[in-house]
Amino acid sequence: MSNIVVNLDGIPIEIKRQKISLKLLILDIENPRIQYYIDTRLNDNITQEKIKFSLAECNDQYEKLKEHIERNGGIYDPIWTVPKDDYYTVIEGNTRAFVYEELSEKYVNDEKWKTIDAYVLPYKINRDVINFIRLEKHLFGPTPWDAYEKARELYRLNTQEDYSLKRLEQLTKRNSFEIRNNIQAYMDMEEQYLKKYNKPSERLKVSYFVEFRKNKKLKNL
Repeated sequence: MSNIVVNLDGIPIEIKRQKISLKLLILDIENPRIQYYIDTRLNDNITQEKIKFSLAECNDQYEKLKEHIERNGGIYDPIWTVPKDDYYTVIEGNTRAFVYEELSEKYVNDEKWKTIDAYVLPYKINRDVINFIRLEKHLFGPTPWDAYEKARELYRLNTQEDYSLKRLEQLTKRNSFEIRNNIQAYMDMEEQYLKKYNKPSERLKVSYFVEFRKNKKLKNL
């Protein structure tokens, strides 16, 4: 275990890097990757098993990621966690954590799959820091959210956490026009389209709704 200081949203924060037992991990119900399934496929009783199912079902790259991690004997980029009582909530890296769990069941005698490399944030870290990490990793990182997940997260931050358009501009490096279009496109899609055409593949069409919001000719039609 080692301690390092990193700048997160402009704030220097001391974090730990350590190996964490898979048995101590709690997968994140707020993970943007699974919100579509939570919204449309699952009831209110969201269990860890349902989260795991959603992680595999809503990511068409899941099997490729699993194969990559298995072939390379692990991950090189630690997951991010927050302490919660005697456990750790995974705020970034939920899919990789689940892959490790599946591989630990496949290789029951191999100790390397029983723990995972993780960054541990301070207890009760500010939610703004958690949001910043998610955006940094999945707007600009190597495993970006799809268009629907991005639009939904911008909507959530704006409407549920009261992030202004100016604040979202700073965090996402996008202009307010683009951000507003994505938020409105998500709302249009949820209110007018997915109620009728509620298949998992339909969420990929959010880019159509973004284009509609940008294109005056389409809106006039």
